[in-house]
Amino acid sequence: MIELEYIIINEQAYSFYFTANRKSPLLLIALLLEDGTLLKKSVQHSGRGYEVRKKALKKKIQTMARRHFFLHRILPHPKHFNVEKTNIYCEIMQIINRKN
Repeated sequence: MIELEYIIINEQAYSFYFTANRKSPLLLIALLLEDGTLLKKSVQHSGRGYEVRKKALKKKIQTMARRHFFLHRILPHPKHFNVEKTNIYCEIMQIINRKN
């Protein structure tokens, strides 16, 4: 499920920064772009629904990154690039394309 855990742009996987502190009611997800723009989303949580909120934040940051790429052609910063997950993603996509 690489597409759920990473940001996929141009068949390349990028990780993002996620932080949460059980004592703090804030979840934060952020992604730095090549041009220095910081995409970030946060949400308050009360302990319940933690995984649901985390998943929703991941989806939002993925959408923001893809939209920013399509509008401005700016990729996430190279420090977020994940070679291992990119290779796995490309292998899986090749298998899927061969079957079709």
